[in-house]
Amino acid sequence: MTPERWARIRDVFNSVMELPPEERSAFLDQACADDPAIRVEVESLLEAAAGKELESPVPELLAVATEPRLAGGSSLGRYRIECRIGTGGMGEVYRAFDPELARAVALKILPAAYTADRGWRSRFLREARAASAISHPNVVRIFEVGVDDGLAFIAMEFIEGRSLDQIIPLEGLPIVKALEYADGIAGGLADAHARGVVHRDLKPANIMIGAGGEVKLLDFGLAKRVDLGGNRDATLTVRGEILGTPAYMSPEQAEGKEVDARSDIFSFGSLLYEMLSGRRAFAGDSAVAILGAILREEPPQLKRIPLDLEKLVRRCLQKDPARRVQHMGDVKLLIEELRDSLPLRGRRPVVRLALAIAASAVAGVCLTLLVLHPNSRPGPPAEQFTPVATEAVGEYAPAWSPDGQSIAYLVGNDGVNQVFVRGLGSAGAVALTRSDQDCGPPFWSTDGTRVFYNSGADLWSSGLAGGEPRLELRDARNAARSPDGKTLAFLRGEMGHESLWLKAEADFQPHQYVRDPFPSTFVAGYQPTFFQDGSRIGIVVDRGTGGGAGEFWILPLGTGMPRRVPATLPASAWLRFSWWTDPGTVLLGRSDPGSQHLQLMDLKTGVIRALTTGTGQESEPALSPDGRRIAFTSGRVDLDLVEVPLDGSPIRPLLATSRDEQSGAWLPSGSEYAFITNHTGTQEVWLRRAMETWARPILAEHAEGVPPWYLLACLRVSPDGNRVSYDVLSTRHWIWISSITGGRPVPLDTESTDQHAGSWSPDGKRVAYRRLHEGRFELATIALGGGTPAALGETGPGGHTRGGVTDWSPTGEWICHNSPNGLELVSPDGKRRRLLSRTPFRMFVFSPDGTAVLVLRRSAKRRWELATLAVTDGRERNAVELPVPPGASLSDMTRHPDGKGLLMTLATPRQDIWLMEGFAQPGSWWSRLWR
Repeated sequence: MTPERWARIRDVFNSVMELPPEERSAFLDQACADDPAIRVEVESLLEAAAGKELESPVPELLAVATEPRLAGGSSLGRYRIECRIGTGGMGEVYRAFDPELARAVALKILPAAYTADRGWRSRFLREARAASAISHPNVVRIFEVGVDDGLAFIAMEFIEGRSLDQIIPLEGLPIVKALEYADGIAGGLADAHARGVVHRDLKPANIMIGAGGEVKLLDFGLAKRVDLGGNRDATLTVRGEILGTPAYMSPEQAEGKEVDARSDIFSFGSLLYEMLSGRRAFAGDSAVAILGAILREEPPQLKRIPLDLEKLVRRCLQKDPARRVQHMGDVKLLIEELRDSLPLRGRRPVVRLALAIAASAVAGVCLTLLVLHPNSRPGPPAEQFTPVATEAVGEYAPAWSPDGQSIAYLVGNDGVNQVFVRGLGSAGAVALTRSDQDCGPPFWSTDGTRVFYNSGADLWSSGLAGGEPRLELRDARNAARSPDGKTLAFLRGEMGHESLWLKAEADFQPHQYVRDPFPSTFVAGYQPTFFQDGSRIGIVVDRGTGGGAGEFWILPLGTGMPRRVPATLPASAWLRFSWWTDPGTVLLGRSDPGSQHLQLMDLKTGVIRALTTGTGQESEPALSPDGRRIAFTSGRVDLDLVEVPLDGSPIRPLLATSRDEQSGAWLPSGSEYAFITNHTGTQEVWLRRAMETWARPILAEHAEGVPPWYLLACLRVSPDGNRVSYDVLSTRHWIWISSITGGRPVPLDTESTDQHAGSWSPDGKRVAYRRLHEGRFELATIALGGGTPAALGETGPGGHTRGGVTDWSPTGEWICHNSPNGLELVSPDGKRRRLLSRTPFRMFVFSPDGTAVLVLRRSAKRRWELATLAVTDGRERNAVELPVPPGASLSDMTRHPDGKGLLMTLATPRQDIWLMEGFAQPGSWWSRLWR
C-alpha cells in the first residue's frame, strides 16, 4: 500500500464519516467509481469504526502512511534510529543501530492505535515472541521483543538485499533459481510449523534475497501460534477475523475460518506459481475479486515447466485443505527431488566449471572430426520445444498430415477419446468425431482430406470438410495405411489369438499375413507402421513368452523373409514408434515406469540410444514428412492412494506426492498399509503407517533372487498381515511373495510363465490367481510353499491390465474372477459355479461379510460408480456414483479391515502435444561419435 493510496483512502473515509449512514452508499458510488478497490477498503474501515469493542484504531491506521513517528538520530530502547525503510498495515519498519553489539538491526513498530489497545498489544507481543522461537537459517532472527515509551517493537536481523517481489521478472524466474528460492522458503516454514507457528502472510514482499543469494523469511507479525499440546500457547486470533494479503491468502483464510499450517502451504503454492510464471495465481481489480478467485477459480496452466513441478504447485493450491500436501517438510522433500532431477547446467558454479572443462575436451575432439570431415555440418543441434495442444487434460497420439501443416490427435474427455485436427498456424482445433464416440489413434489419407481412426473394432474415417463418418472396414483394429494409400495393415482376433492382416486396394477381401518365421498368431500386437517407401512393415508383438516382452519385427511385403530385430523390451515400451530419416533407424517413445523419453534404435544391432533426456516425459513420437520436426505426447499419469467410504462420503486422499503410489492394501490392524511406489525412481513395495510419515521398504530395488523388474502390480496382504504378494513383470510375469519384515522374496508358481492377480484364502494357506497355461488363460489355486496348481477352469483372455483381478471371499466359499462368459463365482474345489453378470469387470472385491461383490464400473453417463451384486443371484442392490475428477480413473480395490471403506488408486492424467525441432540429423558431424 503506497502512501498516496493511503492518503486517498483517508480522504474518502473522512468525507464519508461526516455523512449520515443513508447517504454514504451514494457518495461511495461516485467517489470510488474509478477504483472499486478503494471502496472495499473504505467500507472495511467503516465496519471497524462502527465496532462496539474498544475505541476504533481506524484514524491512527490512516495516519501510518504519512510522517515517520521516529526521527533519524532518536532512540528506542537501546537502538539508535537511522531511517524508516518501510510501512504497512501492521506498522512501520526502521533501520537502526545496536551500539551494544555494534550491528545494524531492523525495528518493526506496532501502529500507535494498536499500542493503545491492550488486547492488540498483548497479541502482538505474544505472537512475536512465538515467532522468536524459530531458529533457522532461512528465517530472519528476532533479537528482542519489547515496549518502550508506549511503543511496542520487534528488533530483528537486518538483511542487505532485495525482496522477492523486486526480483521476479515479468516472464518468471528460471526453474533452477525458482526451486532454489522455494527450497529455502519451504525449509524456513517447515521449521516454523514444527514449532507450532503459522506465518499467515507469506508473500514475495516478506521474503528477502540477500546479497549472497540467501533466502530469509520476514514478518511473522501475523504469525499464529497453534496449540500443539502441553504448555504451548494457544492462538489469540478471533474466529472470523481476516488478516493477511488477499492475493496470497488460502481459501479458509479468506473466509475468516481457523487456519493451520496447511494455509501456509496454499500461500506457498501461490508464491511458487508467481516465481515460475511472473504473474499472480489469483488476480482481480479489487480485494473482493481476488478473494472470489481464490475461493472459486483455478489459476491458468503453467507453461514449459516439468510436469512434476506443475503437479506440486497444483497440490499446494487445492481449495480443500485435506487435499493439499499436508506437511511443509514433505513439500521441501519434493522440491529437493525436483532440483536433483533437473539437468546439471545452471546448478552450481562448480558444476558449470566441470562442464566447461569437459566441453573444452569435447571441443578438441569435435575440431578433429571437422578436420577429418570437411564437408560435415558445423555446430551442435539447438533443440527447441514448442507446445501445440495444451487446452485439455489429455491430448495425445499425434499424426502428421501429408503436407506437414496439420496434426490429428486424440483428446480424452471423461473416458471417451475424440479425434481433433489442428493446423500449426491456427489458434484452435476442430473436432472430427462426436463426444460420445470413443476413438483410437488417427492417421491420414494420402491426399490429406480424410482422417482414419478405430471406433470399437471397426475402422472409420471422417472428412475435414465435415459430413457423416464413413465405415471403412469391419473388424480392423490398430490399422495403418501405406504411403501410397493402396494398402491397409491391421490386427484381428481376440486377446491371445491376434494376427496381422492386409487389405490391398484391388482386393475384395483382406488376407492374413503368414510368412515364417513371423508368428501367425500372438498374445498381443501393437500398431503396425509402414516404412517410408511402403516396402516393409514394422510391428511389435507379444508372443506370451513371459513378462509381456515385445519383439520388434521387420516384415517385407514383396520378396524376402521377416526379420526380428535383436532387442527385447517390455511390450509397453513400444506402444508407438515412427520411422526415422535414416532407413536403418526407428524412433521410439519409451514408456517404462518413471522414464518416458524419445530414443533411436538401430534396426541391425538393436542398440538403443537416447534422443531426449532430463525431466521431460516424451512418448508417442511422430516424425514430420520433411523429417525436421517431431510431434510427441508430453505427459504422465499421476497415481495416488485414496480412501473411498462405502457410506457415500467424499473420497479422501491417503497418500499423494509427486511420485506414484498405487495398489495399496491394509494390514489387519487398519493402521498400516503396503503399497507400490516409485519414490526412489524404480518401483518398490513399501509399508507405511497411516497417521504418521514413517515408512520403510519391503521389497527394494535389486532384491536378491528377483529378476530385474520394470513393473509391479496387484499387491495383496495375507490375512495374518505377515506377507504380501505382488505381480512382477520382468523377463517373466510371475507372482512373488515377501515377508513384511523383509528378507528374500519367493516365487509363487515356477511352472507357468505368465501369472498374475493373486488373492489370499481366508486362512492364508492358498492363493488364487490367473495364469497362462498351455496357450490359454485359466484360474488356479496353489498352496503356499509349493505344490501343483489346481486348475479351476478357463478365464477371460488377458493379463493383469485386461483380464482383471481375482478375489477370494472372506467366508472362503467363493473365488470371484472374469470367465469367458462374464463375472463368475467358483468354489475353491471347482465343483460349483455361479454367473453374477454377463459383463466382465476389471475391478471388484467381496463385501466384508461375503454376501455381495462390489464392482467398479462406468455408468451410462460415463461416471465412475460402485455397484453391489448379491452373491446369491447377482441381483444389483444399489449403485453409488463416485466423485472422481474429470479425466481421472480409479483402480486397485482392497477392503479396509473395518469394512467401512475401500483403498483405491486414483489415476489423474495430464498429457499435451509438443513439437521438437533442431535435433541432430543422421550424418551430422556429432552423430559420428555414436557410430
